[in-house]
Amino acid sequence: MQKYYIFMKKSIVLAFIITFLSFCNVVSLLAQESRNSIDFKQEDEKKEALKRANWKLTYTYRIEVGYEQDWLHSSNKTYQNTYLHGGKIGATVDFNLPYNISLQTGLFYKLTYGTNNQHFRSADTASIAVNYLRHQILWHRLQIPVQVHYTQTLWRKLSMHFFFGPKFNIGLAMHDKITPHIDNSVAAFLDENGVFSETYDRYAESELRRFDLSFTLGGGFTWDRYRLQAGYDFGVINQYKKETAAKVKAHNWSWFVGFSLKL
Repeated sequence: MQKYYIFMKKSIVLAFIITFLSFCNVVSLLAQESRNSIDFKQEDEKKEALKRANWKLTYTYRIEVGYEQDWLHSSNKTYQNTYLHGGKIGATVDFNLPYNISLQTGLFYKLTYGTNNQHFRSADTASIAVNYLRHQILWHRLQIPVQVHYTQTLWRKLSMHFFFGPKFNIGLAMHDKITPHIDNSVAAFLDENGVFSETYDRYAESELRRFDLSFTLGGGFTWDRYRLQAGYDFGVINQYKKETAAKVKAHNWSWFVGFSLKL
């Protein structure tokens, strides 16, 4: 019986020693893991700091094509809102900055086409017919974007980006082919007030301002060398240059979808 108690006593002591040593080993491993984690974090921070210290400006060149829809909306109902559809083609350059930020600029040629009816009521009291001029518009412009891009990698070569900034638009020509559907009294009224009833260039006749400033918001996705993006342009400058009795104001807003290829 005494031998049994001695055996149990030794077993308990041995179990306690094993448990204590195991606990000490676990604590040591956790401390080592914590030190390694801190070391890795400090090493990553040093690498990032070194990367920023040794940062050099790099460039990314792209060619881009896209679809655009303009909305030239007027403040006066006599000048109906005009929707124009078309496309653009051009090239961009990105100045790559730290923290996934880049500054993009470039040059685009944009061509859009749309139709519109400008209505007039006959001056002949005996007639209740509504007369109108049919406008067929072909709009040529140059665009210079100056935008800030932020890019975030999602998976492997897939990334998502957002962009914003001003866009400078320079009007080259706006050919307005007019088909009149008017009677003699309306024709006389238009002649007296200097309203065109034949084809003309709105820029050449100083009807519209050649320069327009818009603000762009957008985003998109990039896979390897290929990028798909969309956005909206908010025109901030009144496009009508010529003073009219109705004090007409018009701003051009547009949305776009573009596909680009990294060179």
